[in-house]
Amino acid sequence: MQATALNDILTIAFEKSTPASNLQIQTLREQALNGFLATGLPTTKNEEWKYTKVADLPLATFQPDAFVPGPQAAASHTPFSQDFAPSQPTNSLVTRNGHYLPQHSAILSPQHELEVLPLQEAISKNSRGLSAHFGQIAHSANNPFIDISTAFATSGIYIHVPEGKSVHLPIHLQHLADGNPLAPICQPRILIVLGAHASLTISEVHMSAGTGQKLVNSVVEIILGEGATLHYSKIQAPDASTTLIDSTFIHQQASSNLAITTITTTGLLVRNQLVISLAGTAAHANLFGLYAAKAGSHIDNHTEVRHLVPNCTSNESYRGMVRGRSVSVFNGKIYVAQDAQKTNAFQSNRNIVLDNEATVNTKPQLEIFADDVKCTHGATIGQLDEEALFYLRARGIGLPEATQMLLEAFALDILNHIEDADTRAFAQSLATGWFV
Repeated sequence: MQATALNDILTIAFEKSTPASNLQIQTLREQALNGFLATGLPTTKNEEWKYTKVADLPLATFQPDAFVPGPQAAASHTPFSQDFAPSQPTNSLVTRNGHYLPQHSAILSPQHELEVLPLQEAISKNSRGLSAHFGQIAHSANNPFIDISTAFATSGIYIHVPEGKSVHLPIHLQHLADGNPLAPICQPRILIVLGAHASLTISEVHMSAGTGQKLVNSVVEIILGEGATLHYSKIQAPDASTTLIDSTFIHQQASSNLAITTITTTGLLVRNQLVISLAGTAAHANLFGLYAAKAGSHIDNHTEVRHLVPNCTSNESYRGMVRGRSVSVFNGKIYVAQDAQKTNAFQSNRNIVLDNEATVNTKPQLEIFADDVKCTHGATIGQLDEEALFYLRARGIGLPEATQMLLEAFALDILNHIEDADTRAFAQSLATGWFV
């Protein structure tokens, strides 16, 4: 019954939405809607969603306008979080309920170095070959939320760094979901294209406020040209009434370098899907993650590093801290294609469980079709080191303080990989709040 109701709501919403001015994009939107209508929401019978139940999300209780909110979804008041206030000059981008707010954003870098446009404007202008990239790497197999995003991609941000350009100021991208009753479903859509030998540092922060249940369905597509470099941080700190579905797809060409760090500290349910395709020789990817679950929250990280060509490397390290009646999920896959010889890939997942009510599910995977590779993976689930605790307490440090010191050291190994100093300090403050 719910599936039928949801399909009807989405169909009506799509008919009410404004068609894309670009025929190719409009066709893509129609295909995405039909794809979702055919598959529906995933269930726990789907291996990719085995430990994360989303079929009960009350999507069918929302009205069609929730999927295509009007301008009122981006009210004029400034939605900045004062907790994330950069101390240095930065390119600041803001969305509210999925809508980009140029009036509250500040782009300080020159246009020849950095191009930022509202998604709709970029689509109408076909800016710098947007049609060649939008919706091309975010595949909806096993994740129909991507189809919902593509079908209703009426607002978002297009970021482009031209060939050979280095953006010297970082980008701080802040998403706010505030529970506006006119827009309970927030769907930020981001496309980032770096030309050959371009470089960029970007920090993305998800926060929420207000009362009532909120659903954020975020999709990010990133193209790294030959020799491009990207430092990318995701900080996820929504409130306890927010469900965040975050899907990020990154395509790397030859000799490109990626460092991505994902920090999740709060939220009712957070589901991260990160897919990285190493499609050019000598490409390298670093993936770091820290998740801290408590008070009944559910945090799920699904990562997939796809080695498609020879002589590429990847390094992945995720750490989790879980306490209370909370659940964490980690599923990390390294895929090595038959032609991807000389692959060097490493993956590690370490978890600390602080009490008996917490649940950890971890599943590292290797899927290798080449024979000349070096691939390792491993996962651990345990408690704090009793010897380390004893050592600290023997020196007059109380148990709560000793516990916090060990947890901070455990977390700092991930937090220190955040490139931008302001973002790193903000993430550390969130982690410290979790320890208390």
